[in-house]
Amino acid sequence: MLNLPSIIENGTLSYDKKSPPLSMNVTWTQRQYLAQILVNNGELENGQHPSWEQTQRYIRLHGEDSLPDGILKGITQDYLLTIKEFFKDLIFSIFYVRDNSD
Repeated sequence: MLNLPSIIENGTLSYDKKSPPLSMNVTWTQRQYLAQILVNNGELENGQHPSWEQTQRYIRLHGEDSLPDGILKGITQDYLLTIKEFFKDLIFSIFYVRDNSD
């Protein structure tokens, strides 16, 4: 029932289409990684994503290796960011579960 809006709009359970348009040379992992950078810089609201076009512009501006193109590279690209995000997500999960259990 909760996934009905996504099923109606996208035909899938996912709210985000994880495949870029054919004209884009970027991956979902790169888009997700850029989202975290922008959220941490206060340039994007938590839970939002930059557009595919924004992701491609970022790579053109900062270079091919500026955003990791796979999960393993995403974990190892910036260890400090990975550790920070792990604890941020852990704390968010604890408080989110606690708030919803009342």
